Amino acid sequence: MLEFNTASQTFVPFTIELDDLADVDQAAASTAGQILRFNSSTGNYEPHTMILDDLADVDSPSVAAGQHLEFSGTTSTFVPVDLELNKKHTCFI
Repeated sequence: MLEFNTASQTFVPFTIELDDLADVDQAAASTAGQILRFNSSTGNYEPHTMILDDLADVDSPSVAAGQHLEFSGTTSTFVPVDLELNKKHTCFI
């Protein structure tokens, strides 16, 4: 990141740390693989472990082993379904 230095009238390298951000809750313990999610009650970003149900377009109340997510045109969400070998499937990459 670059920051403008008024004394030299140039941009100079600037390192920003998570602790430098006023709206990030550093008191909450975080673990590897978590994301920062905004908490509207506290007004801060806090560590959060993502799960499928956090995604607005995924409906996964009863996922079973061996299933995959497939888009349902009826519900406009991705839903868990069994993989059928004789069925044509679309892959999203």
